[in-house]
Amino acid sequence: MIRNYLLNRMFSTTSLTCGFLFDLDGTLVRTDPLHYSLWKTILSSYDINLTEKEYHERIAGRSDDGIWTEWGVGTEEEQIKWILWKETEFIRRIHESVPVPYGKERIRQWSESGAWIGVITNSNQKTACALLDRLGITDYVSLLVSSDSNCKPKPSPEPYEWGMNMLGLDPKKTVIFEDSDVGIQSALQTTPHPYAIFRLSPNPQPSDSTDRYTWIQEYSDPRLDVFFGPLPPIQ
Repeated sequence: MIRNYLLNRMFSTTSLTCGFLFDLDGTLVRTDPLHYSLWKTILSSYDINLTEKEYHERIAGRSDDGIWTEWGVGTEEEQIKWILWKETEFIRRIHESVPVPYGKERIRQWSESGAWIGVITNSNQKTACALLDRLGITDYVSLLVSSDSNCKPKPSPEPYEWGMNMLGLDPKKTVIFEDSDVGIQSALQTTPHPYAIFRLSPNPQPSDSTDRYTWIQEYSDPRLDVFFGPLPPIQ
C-alpha cells in the first residue's frame, strides 16, 4: 500500500532529480460527476440545492475541511458522519470514474525512463489509493501526498513543495499537472517554481490561454513528447 513517504523503487536522489507531480481527481481520473453527486446529497440535507456551477466554483479541488468551511454548515459530529459516508459511497461507485486518456501510458513511460512520479492530492489517503489501484499505476508512484499528510492542503503551495523536497527533485526538472483553480493556484505559488505546469481540461477555451501554464486535453498531446519522447505504441 502507498504511504506518505518514498516507496517502491528506491532510486538515488543524488543522481535522479527529474520528476512529474500529478494531481489526482480531474487530472489523472475524471471524478467530478461522482463528487458532485455526493456533495449534492450532503448539502441537500442542509436545504442547499447545489448546482454544477457552484460545485466547480466552491468545491472542486478543495479539501473536505475547506469545503465545510466554505459552506459553513454542519456540526463537527455531522461532518465526520458525512465524510465517512462519502468515502464509503465514493469507493462503492468508483467504477463511475473515468481515466484521463493515456495518463497511465505516460506515467509508465516516464517512470521506466527513470523519472520520479508523485501524486499530490487533497483527497484522503484511502480514496486516493483506491483511485491509483483503479488506474493501475500504484507500482509507478513513488510518493503520495494526501489530505492525511502533515502539510497544508491546496491552494497552499506546501503540498507541491513538500513533494519536491521528499523526492529530492530539481525544480528546473520538475513538471506539475493540475486541473482545478485550487490546484493551479497551489502550483503557481510553488517555490522554487517548477520547469512547467500543464492544466488538464477536456474542453479548454481559447480565452483560457496563458503564459503561466499550458492547457492540454489528454496525455497524448505531442507537446509532452519533449519529455522522454513520444508515447510508445499502445499494446
